[in-house]
Amino acid sequence: MRKFFKLLAINIVLFEVFLRVLVFGIFQFHSIKFAQTLSEKNFKIMVIGESTSDRHFSDRAWPTQLQETLNLEKKNAQILNFAVSGINTNLLLNDLESQIRYHKPQILISMMGINDTSGNWYYDNDLLQNENFLLNLRIVKLFKLAKAYFFSKPATSNISDGVSVNLPQPLAIKLFDKKFDLAKTELAKLLLKLSEGEKAALITHVLKQITDQNLDNPHVLFEAYTALDIDAHVKDLVYKDNPLALHVMMALKPSSETEKTCETIAKGYLDQKSLKPSNLVIHFLTKCLPSDNKTLKALINYYAPNIKYGKSDTITKNNYLQVFNLINENQMCWIIEQYPLLNINERKAYFSDEELSSDQIKFVSNLENFNQALKEKKFESLFIDRFAEHFGHTTEYGSKLIADQVYHTLQELMQNPNCSGRP
Repeated sequence: MRKFFKLLAINIVLFEVFLRVLVFGIFQFHSIKFAQTLSEKNFKIMVIGESTSDRHFSDRAWPTQLQETLNLEKKNAQILNFAVSGINTNLLLNDLESQIRYHKPQILISMMGINDTSGNWYYDNDLLQNENFLLNLRIVKLFKLAKAYFFSKPATSNISDGVSVNLPQPLAIKLFDKKFDLAKTELAKLLLKLSEGEKAALITHVLKQITDQNLDNPHVLFEAYTALDIDAHVKDLVYKDNPLALHVMMALKPSSETEKTCETIAKGYLDQKSLKPSNLVIHFLTKCLPSDNKTLKALINYYAPNIKYGKSDTITKNNYLQVFNLINENQMCWIIEQYPLLNINERKAYFSDEELSSDQIKFVSNLENFNQALKEKKFESLFIDRFAEHFGHTTEYGSKLIADQVYHTLQELMQNPNCSGRP
């Protein structure tokens, strides 16, 4: 028996080594293919930021449109978009140095810091390194995937135990065609005939269809949520990690009502430990509630003790200065973009004690261009939401304004011999 277990242990170790080598090999293969693609473009321009720049948040994000302009003008340049939705400047800096050293860009463009607003929750790296190593074994992850694929039950539309309803075809068709006003009327008729548990189950089913169809289009998600008028069930949806509920709640203008809803959600997780919030939910709650909220602090201490809090302005400034050091070390140039309708002097103030080269670092404002656009167009023509109160995620037109604004500065730097990048 001892010999059997010894042999089993050896085989497990060998299989783990095999999986790690396989994953490493696949990663290297894709890295080489990516590098080969980039080599066709001699000039590399790296973009960092969050959802306002993330190509996955919008397929017409400003970095995408900037690349199109470069191609149209026959500029031999490649945009490397490393923006990640929901990220703050602490998390962004974790990988920046390695990304710069690997890809060797000549120019960095940043539009970052908005997720640091009202304080900055971030993961303590020292604590993260002490996570249970068993959970990171490739074998464990492989078994989890197998279990999810072969043994998990299909998702139902239940919120209350034992309650399930079907989505009527007329309502499903209206949702598919994005006729949300008509769908609201149809939904209201159905809800009159159902119990409370059945109502919640049906609404979850409705939102699941909308989410599955439109997850990559936050504008449609916002439109659907608003039109269907189903705020009462948002807590149940967040508990189920429903992406629609999370997207919309984070996009809505902050108010005392949304704060009350968020506190109720946080209390629900504390009262029902079996729910266990995902990282996305925790991130959502840190944005929704004040940093000194007692319920939020209790939630963080219980579920995510490796999350720390710091004052946003100090942290953001320090992180900008760290990027400044990386720029100098790697002989790069840097374009610092300000968000739409905000004053660029806020960013310039971070460097009041530094000796800046005007040839190496450029500040780009998006205040005047957006103010001018608002004289001719409605707010909704430029933004799909008001997640930052004064501005929001940009529409295709709004993104084009940003891309055009930075392009003129980029042209100048591309002619600058000081923007050589690390050889």
